[in-house]
Amino acid sequence: MPILEELLKEIKSDDIDEQVKILCDQIFEEEKDKIEHIKIIPKGPNVFLSLEVPGRKSSEVAFVVLERETSSQFIISLWTINKHKYNAGETVSLKKQRAEEVKEFKPEKILYEYAKFIKYMKGE
Repeated sequence: MPILEELLKEIKSDDIDEQVKILCDQIFEEEKDKIEHIKIIPKGPNVFLSLEVPGRKSSEVAFVVLERETSSQFIISLWTINKHKYNAGETVSLKKQRAEEVKEFKPEKILYEYAKFIKYMKGE
């Protein structure tokens, strides 16, 4: 992971949460143009990164989200919404379908686990 290691060298903080947040912000800036449904992307104070992925079914819009549970503890969750209801203008909200605890404590390993989940959802 040379890119992450280079970015980590530039971050002046030793706080894991802050390091992960800075990396996630940089990743989001790179990827935001690929997000088709940006209006409904999961947001919040403990949501560090949300990226759109193919849904489990063709009728879904899905997001893989890196969330902070507590200090330096993260989960990766899958949020979905019915594409047809959303496109028809019905009032529907995202639902958390699944969550997995990240059992890593280094920023690069936390993001590696996130990347593995993204690849899984893309069928790679």
